[in-house]
Amino acid sequence: MGNAFATKIKVELYKWSSSEFPQEYALIYTLLDDESKTSTFRLSVNTDKVLCRLTDNFCEDHPTQFQLKVTAERDHNGDYNFGQVLLGAKGTFQNRFVQHHFLRFSYLCEKRTATYYMVRSIEQNVGRVNLKKTSWELCHSYDVGFKTELKCSVNVQCNKMKGLCVGFTGPYRYKGLVFQKQDGLQIQREIRGEPPGALNANVATEFEEEEVYLLFQSGEGNQNGANMVSLQATGLINNIDGHTQDFYIFV
Repeated sequence: MGNAFATKIKVELYKWSSSEFPQEYALIYTLLDDESKTSTFRLSVNTDKVLCRLTDNFCEDHPTQFQLKVTAERDHNGDYNFGQVLLGAKGTFQNRFVQHHFLRFSYLCEKRTATYYMVRSIEQNVGRVNLKKTSWELCHSYDVGFKTELKCSVNVQCNKMKGLCVGFTGPYRYKGLVFQKQDGLQIQREIRGEPPGALNANVATEFEEEEVYLLFQSGEGNQNGANMVSLQATGLINNIDGHTQDFYIFV
């Protein structure tokens, strides 16, 4: 493709389980010309919590980090429902787009654009009955050539009986203004077990988010506006697994 970033990258997928998360994944990109430059995307899944953590060290002077937390909680009938969807971000972003239930960040890596976005989707009339199925989709992509992206995605759903479940796809290479799958799955090596300690440490530890967004809160009701309000002004704070931060909610 004539693009060193596209042709000189190693793609590995690690799969394992831990005491807290029965499903653990780590998708790791490594630049072959400089193996100190990596991008690690870690996905951890159990019935009531999903963590998606990304540490991107491709960026020359400004490592970029994202952390998504999705929780589920039971209602008075014992059914699982989405509890909270929270996204933290840290880095230098060229573009940032924020709307109700949608976030998009763009940043530069190796003179190419990378994009990270999160969106809620609602599928109507599921199973030919008048039901709604809500899911949250997270996508991360690199511009790797002319109108070409290398993209992976995570779709998080909440089953009322089983709790949270995810679909993890990619990375695929997409091409065109309306991106179509091309060239098949880009994973070069799939490993059963944890990634090397240093790579895992990139995303295993908490980081101090510069921006934290609350995309959904159980019981929030209908929210049709797109205004972002800082809850710091009202004295409300949030705690992400022991990390206290200000956050934002859409009202």
